[in-house]
Amino acid sequence: MGSEKTPEKTILSNANAVDMLAILWERGEIKISDFGCISTNYNTIINGVQTLIDNDLVSMRFEQGRKMMHMVSLTEKGREIARLCSEARTVLRNGGL
Repeated sequence: MGSEKTPEKTILSNANAVDMLAILWERGEIKISDFGCISTNYNTIINGVQTLIDNDLVSMRFEQGRKMMHMVSLTEKGREIARLCSEARTVLRNGGL
């Protein structure tokens, strides 16, 4: 038992990462405020998105309308992982395979 290694953490260990990626897979490009369904704490959302950006899973762009909007979308690498996250959420919601 003493020689067992602690599993290496990944981006998916971060709070809300799986849900954020799955939502992007299911909805496509969204406003950053649309992540309010995950957390009401804006700093939590911003930090989560920034972590996903730092790991090249999402990109963010600014869109000027009546208000400045932060738009978030998946990168190519992110699409691959987001699809799997979405599938996992579906299995968990449905109680198994």
